[in-house]
Amino acid sequence: MRVLPLALIVAAVAGCSTVNSSRTGQIMHAYVGQRVSEIAARYGPPSSSFQQIDNGELTFQRDNFRADQTLGAAGAPPLYPVNCRLWVSAMPDDAGSPPQALTLWVVQSTQSFGSDCY
Repeated sequence: MRVLPLALIVAAVAGCSTVNSSRTGQIMHAYVGQRVSEIAARYGPPSSSFQQIDNGELTFQRDNFRADQTLGAAGAPPLYPVNCRLWVSAMPDDAGSPPQALTLWVVQSTQSFGSDCY
């Protein structure tokens, strides 16, 4: 009998996480084909970037992400912690584009991970 309540709790938590990530994914899908700088202008700069695959694609990571957040007066994201990480995979306009030049990177896809994804 103890297994059934535990299974229901696990299913409920997993369902919420999937719905939230899906909703964030729908919001962020609008940025596919746009510049990474468009996301940075709305949500702030990425926390980091890393090469994910060998075809020149770069992934920009944004920690503490919320699709409904607004930037503070100084352009900084809210200070409260949020358990949502956003990955934005992008290709450069020019093969030598540095990660810091966000206007030179075009969004290919986005993914979000975490229980607080909107």
